Order: sequence, then C-alpha cells, then structure tokens
Amino acid sequence: TGFWILIYRDSQLPFYHYLRWSTSMGTNQSIYDKKIKLKNKGLKNIDNDIKRYDMIKSFKSPKSLIMANNKLTLLNPMVCFEFANLKNIHDNLREVNLAHNKIQIIPEEFLHLVNISHLKLDHNEIEVIPNNFARCLYNLEELYLNHNKLSQIPWNFNKLRQLRTITLNNNQISFIPNTFGELLLVDVSLHANLLDETLFSSSTVEGTLEAILNQKIPKEYREQVRELIDSWESDGKGKSEAERQFLFFLQQDEHRKLFFEYMEKEYSHENLDFWERVDKYKTRFDSILEVKSPDLLREAIEIYTLFVAENAPHSINIPSQSGETLRKTFSDTFSFPQGINQWVFDAAYESVFRLMYSDTFTRYRLTEEGKANFAAAVKLWDTRIRRLGGK
Repeated sequence: TGFWILIYRDSQLPFYHYLRWSTSMGTNQSIYDKKIKLKNKGLKNIDNDIKRYDMIKSFKSPKSLIMANNKLTLLNPMVCFEFANLKNIHDNLREVNLAHNKIQIIPEEFLHLVNISHLKLDHNEIEVIPNNFARCLYNLEELYLNHNKLSQIPWNFNKLRQLRTITLNNNQISFIPNTFGELLLVDVSLHANLLDETLFSSSTVEGTLEAILNQKIPKEYREQVRELIDSWESDGKGKSEAERQFLFFLQQDEHRKLFFEYMEKEYSHENLDFWERVDKYKTRFDSILEVKSPDLLREAIEIYTLFVAENAPHSINIPSQSGETLRKTFSDTFSFPQGINQWVFDAAYESVFRLMYSDTFTRYRLTEEGKANFAAAVKLWDTRIRRLGGK
C-alpha cells in the first residue's frame, strides 16, 4: 500500500524541496518506499538540479511515481536523464502517472525508464510520440494517451508485445498503422478521433484489430511504409532469405519463447539469452545523447560479465578473437568506457546468431513443434509484407 506523501496544495516550492520536506517527517522510511506521490500540488516544473536532492536515493525500491493533476508543461530532459539513471529508480519503478498536466513533449531521455509497465500521460497536450518510444518502453502493459493532441501513431508500436491496454481516444488521429493490429490487446479505446468509421464496425477488440490490420493505406502514408520495409530489409542486410526469416522468427516473442524452451533441453539456451539481451541493448541505445546513459553502461557490463568475461557463469561459444576484443574493451582503462557503444557486441552477436541458425535451429526445424512454429512465423512475415504492399 505504501505511505502517501502529503504536501500543501498549490505550494510554489521547487520539486527538490517537496522531496526533502517529505523525507524529513521523522516517519520510518520503509513505510513509504513503494510510492512517491506528488499529486495535486500545483507543480509547474521539475527542478533542474536533481543531483542536489540525494534523498531520492533513500527510497530503496519505489514502485510508483505519481505527479498527476499538476501544472507541468515540460519534462526537463536532463532531469529525466538523471532520474532514470538513479539505480534504485531505474530498477524498481513500474508506474508513472503524469496525467492531467499540460505536458507537450515526451523527451527522449524519459524513455530511459525502460522497466515501467504502467504509464499514464492522458489529459495533456502531447502532439508527437517519439519514434523509439516502443523500442525503449517494451515492458509497457498499460498505456494511457487519451485526451491529447496526437495526430499520428508510430509504425513500430507493434514492438510493445506486453501491451494489453491502450487508450488513444479524444485525439486528432486520422490513421492507425496496420502494424498496430498485431498487438495482443484486451482493451483499446480509439473513439473521438478522425478515423475511418469502418474500424468501429466490430464490437470486439479482436475485430477492431483485424480491421486495422486489413485497412487500406492512404497515399500520404506510403512513404512511411516504404521506409518501414526498408528498415526491415536493412536488419537482414548480408543475410540469405532463410537467415532473414530466422531473424524475424527470433524477433517474435511467442515464437522465440518456444525455441528457447527447446534450447533449454539442449543446454544451449545461454546463446539465445545473450542474443536477446544484446538485441534489446542495441535498440535501446540512444544515439541522440552525447552523454552515455549510466543504465545502458551498467547493462553492457552485465551482459559482458554474464556471457563473455573470464569464468562467466553463462559463457557463450564465440570466436576467440571476438572474445579477446571484448575482454580488452571492458578491462583496458584506455578503452573503457569510451569503447562501450551500440556496436560493441556486434561481432559476438552475429557469431551467436549464425551458430544458432546452423546448429540448434537446424535440429529444431526437424521436430514437429519446430516445423509448425517456424511456419507460423514465416506466414506472419509474408502476410505483413503483403498487407503493406511490399510484395
């Protein structure tokens, strides 16, 4: 349940004063470890000097940050960056509620809160969803964006494979990307937009998603579709058609999970575990920021320690040269941390991919489950391309 932090309403104190005041109440700290609640406080901005309030670190495992019903117009990028990279916040925060404010922009730095599962941004003035929103916040289960000023939804929203609830009603959206229909939703709200009425002919969520999948793409979105297909083809650059199909297979959660279970029986699952960890690391890496994200650096170190370092607990089978290069990068004071970037694991990542493809996957496809699982993935790929006019 947690302890509700109570603060005088409409106070004009800076954000860090709220937190300092609330943590000096003399109450046992452990009773409010779970929630940081700053609701209905008249907050207009979040103080830029986040490093001054070390008391945030005293919240051992906060699960929720609630700042709804304030007057926030801006999520300061550097504050978001610093806040998301406090380890106790990054590792534990699951719910962020910023509803009923006046927020206009979701900064890229906010997307470092990769572990949140519930995000409320409804009743704001947001006009654009960042393109890498879905790539970074892949753990989202519930997303509330209703009552904003959105006109478009990113084509890669289908990457939100854990998402079950989304509200987009009361915006200015005129078209929902076909790929949105691939989401495994149980609750979706799209009314009060500028959408084609045919999308609402079904009374079920499944029917609505099917209508989105099969809708005709307006001409003005054809260029975006071409860019999307090009990006898929770019992911498979240098690979054969069969290898590209295998790559798509690995990128689908439901198909990859069954393959992982097979690899566990063969005691080779650490290869897929490594590949999946690096794949998420690569897509999350924020090339826009000049400063490296501490949480991404921690993630890189964890991947290296688990799979590549000397005496790694889940050692993977990679060429000796790739292993030596990585060990030098992570242990050499001259190359660390400068050498830690989006591509640091690429050689090992590709080696593991080809090993799985030529070895474990070859055997897996000979099983009845493997045949059916891979065939379903290929069918999904072909259907997706055909729907988008790629064939």
